[in-house]
Amino acid sequence: MSQRIKIVYLITELDIGGAEKCLYQLATRLDRTRFDPCVACLSGHGAIGEWLEAKGIPVHYIRADSWADVATAVFRVAAILRRERARILHTFLFHANVVGRLAGFVARTPVVISSVRVAEQRRHHLWLEGLTCGLTNFITCVSEAVRQHMIRHAGMPPGRLVTIPNGVEAPSSLGRPDLVRSSLGLRADQPVATIIGRLTPQKGID
Repeated sequence: MSQRIKIVYLITELDIGGAEKCLYQLATRLDRTRFDPCVACLSGHGAIGEWLEAKGIPVHYIRADSWADVATAVFRVAAILRRERARILHTFLFHANVVGRLAGFVARTPVVISSVRVAEQRRHHLWLEGLTCGLTNFITCVSEAVRQHMIRHAGMPPGRLVTIPNGVEAPSSLGRPDLVRSSLGLRADQPVATIIGRLTPQKGID
């Protein structure tokens, strides 16, 4: 059997959230005969970290709690990449993207992938994303709107960004839609639109 490809996922935190759940699904659903995943987290323990460990996936906690810890975090992540002999580094969320790109450069990790999840508005975040994007092989964006935003406002090269929407697992059972409609006072033929997410302008609910 050929040696499995070591992949390290780096994320800012592992509390319950959309990016964290996406990482969990990716790490736990990889073909384990081909890939050997582990996770590194810039902050401390979180629920998703416990879920990952329960699935037998190692989790390293960096505990970088402020920008003052960034330099230390870069070298600690680089040390993990070297120790794990990572072939692929995949980062999630702004802080992990920046730290991970620098760490991947220091550790000479062959493939570095970053995921951009939101249309970032903060200027210094956009500047740092654009400044370090050259240290990645690919940048995945959760939507075409996010991709265009990062091209326009962070100066990222279009050819390096690819749009990959979040996968949504189909439920095993749809339950009883008629009962839900009845509880909300809705007719059986009345159109219904459902939105799940934070009530913030960033979500574009309006």
